[in-house]
Amino acid sequence: MARMLVQIADKINRESVALDAQCYKRGDVIWIEDDDFVWGSAEGVGPTVLVRVLGVGKGLLLNFLDREPGDLLANPLLQRRAAKFDLDQYIADGSPALITLAQALGYKKSRLPRVA
Repeated sequence: MARMLVQIADKINRESVALDAQCYKRGDVIWIEDDDFVWGSAEGVGPTVLVRVLGVGKGLLLNFLDREPGDLLANPLLQRRAAKFDLDQYIADGSPALITLAQALGYKKSRLPRVA
């Protein structure tokens, strides 16, 4: 089993649009670990939630951590993650305590690119 730490609310940088694009946004997967990993007391509370994926190691979920492709120097508005975990659908489905790999991949949604 693996666990994904998912951002619940947008982090915002009001000083710079480019820096704001690099902040974690709602649905961004911050980190992924196998089930035996000992998380800190702050993970999974406040602005994050831990989502448990049944029957897989973290290796099958690491593509949730992919950055938006492109050159950050050419486009400073590239986002921290290329895809997000669809929290709205996850919540609509009752926020299940355990999900399958197929469900996790079904919750994966591409982000719309931002261009400078």
